[in-house]
Amino acid sequence: MTVTEVKQGDILTTVEISDLTEEYRDLVHPLPKTKFDALVASIDNNNGIREPIIINDHRKILDGHHRVKACRQLGIEYVPSIIRSFDNESEERAYAISTNLERRQLNDYQMIELYTELSNIESEKARQRQMDPLAPFDAKGKVSEIMAKQTGVSARTYERGIFVIKHAPEEVKKRLRSGQISITESYNYYMRQSKRADLQAQVRNYSSTEFNSEKIKLIYGDFWEKCKDLQDSSVGLIFTDPPYAGEHLPLYKGLGEIAARVLVDGGSLVVYLNTYYMKEIYLMLESAGLRYNWIFALIHTGGTASMYHQQVRVKWKPLLWFVKGDKLRTPDYIEDLIISEPPDKSLYDWAQSPAEAKHVIEKLTVESDLILDPFMGSGTTGIAALGLNRKFIGIELDQNKYSIAKCRVDEFVRNQNNSSLNSSFSNRIINSIRFEFNSN
Repeated sequence: MTVTEVKQGDILTTVEISDLTEEYRDLVHPLPKTKFDALVASIDNNNGIREPIIINDHRKILDGHHRVKACRQLGIEYVPSIIRSFDNESEERAYAISTNLERRQLNDYQMIELYTELSNIESEKARQRQMDPLAPFDAKGKVSEIMAKQTGVSARTYERGIFVIKHAPEEVKKRLRSGQISITESYNYYMRQSKRADLQAQVRNYSSTEFNSEKIKLIYGDFWEKCKDLQDSSVGLIFTDPPYAGEHLPLYKGLGEIAARVLVDGGSLVVYLNTYYMKEIYLMLESAGLRYNWIFALIHTGGTASMYHQQVRVKWKPLLWFVKGDKLRTPDYIEDLIISEPPDKSLYDWAQSPAEAKHVIEKLTVESDLILDPFMGSGTTGIAALGLNRKFIGIELDQNKYSIAKCRVDEFVRNQNNSSLNSSFSNRIINSIRFEFNSN
């Protein structure tokens, strides 16, 4: 139906703009300036609006807010109007929403927000219809799928939009309506915050004592001091990600000296680094007595950074590979190109993907080898090592990161143990069935 179509019961009239009220203004999203300016010009050239606005009996605008605004700007005092009556306020509001949905170019969030309010009205109507056993009910299926179809978005986007509507502050909703951020961006942010809050709650239940087991040891403290307790020639691989800023460059010198002492002959040091300081880091590790072997290229698959002064968009990250001694202790060839995975940064902002840790540990060590990460962070290297049946020592100076690592490792170990128990139980059942079968 167009705004000029007149239904039975409608009243065609002319109304003074000063008598109009805009209680439904919150349902109407502003037109872009260029479109509004074009509307003003059109009304000005035609000496008024051609299509009547729609109002209710009390002069509330149901449709035509932008036309009224344009007329006010042009000093036009009267507008053609259609007065339309409704049985109740819910039907009137539903009409205002539906009209806005039909006539506007809205983004996904704006559509979902309006349809959510419309669905709330329809839900109330449905509840009332339940009192009438003869009332028809045509909509079948999951509510989110039905509403998503009406809004023209996927069910997943619709469900995320509903979550954001319920949980996001008004400031975030304003940015969503204006298109500054997307539903997915907002949803993922709140999921990370929620996950971080849950993890922090777990952290508070842990003590600050060291986490020890037969295969893993997590240590809180400075890597230089804590590594003094490690035996010479006891570590198969050091895989680590030190801080990148220039002020932290001396850490690489200490790391190189520790690696030269604790690595077994032929053992490897693989270290993340900032490309800008590659030369300095290379020289520090070489001067510690280590031998450069190769460089891995880690390809980013998530967001990328831009180096303003160098005019470079960073699409990869280097991992330097140094070795202790002349011979290389590796069980297999290893590819030097690693495709990363977007890391889970809900724990902390500098978390790395587990893909590279698994790639390097699996190819440069054998089962039961000891892996060391002196800058453990949230424990990603440790989890990768345990998953590949290696031993692990992790050291972390930051209390919060250390606590997070403990929680993550503890959860991984418990899940691993549960999987082993389930597998053992399944094997016993299978063997029992085989025994019964063979006996018969």
